[in-house]
Amino acid sequence: MPDPETLKFYADNAATYVQHAQRPTPQLAGFMARLPSGSTVLELGTGNGRDAAAMLASGFAVTPVGRLAGTGGRGPGAARLPRAHHGLPRTR
Repeated sequence: MPDPETLKFYADNAATYVQHAQRPTPQLAGFMARLPSGSTVLELGTGNGRDAAAMLASGFAVTPVGRLAGTGGRGPGAARLPRAHHGLPRTR
């Protein structure tokens, strides 16, 4: 469990983190090429949502799961930021 100081740092910087690294990770294209069209993907460790957004745009059914930059979803608006920025689906 992250300490309160770490959680505060990420909560205070969540909006900046969402803007970081807009392009998908380089390995994602190779991963998607190996999947049947329209596959369902459970993406663990979604981070700022860039890879989930790329998979959605490529026609995959994606369930993004993760903590925005270590906030554990507890930071103000932490869970909302990647969804709004990349148009990701809401998860429980």
